Amino acid sequence: MMRNVSFLMSTEERRYSSRVIQALRRSPMEYATVHVLCARKERETRPVVVSSRRPPVPATQLQVEREALALGHLFVLYRGGRTCKVLTASVSLERMETLLRRFTKHAEAYAIARVPVVESY
Repeated sequence: MMRNVSFLMSTEERRYSSRVIQALRRSPMEYATVHVLCARKERETRPVVVSSRRPPVPATQLQVEREALALGHLFVLYRGGRTCKVLTASVSLERMETLLRRFTKHAEAYAIARVPVVESY
């Protein structure tokens, strides 16, 4: 299930993030579909695990680089709080930091987490 979180961003952030995400996209054969599962931990919900298999509970579905499955972890850009709103994920921490720096408004609400990739839940 893809979540639309564009309403949480300013118009500038939305335009930039869509351009960055489009620029990061390559041919479909170089991408894998993964599911990011979030869990509540110490009053905050954050991403805890990524898998290529569909989970038994609702999760965010994303397309990421194929090497993420072999590497064993992903960097996930998300908005913390009571609910976890996952924006995007990548094997490259630099990509996520670049995107995070461009969020001028509410930048403190966003975070990057290193999340393990597992075979099954």
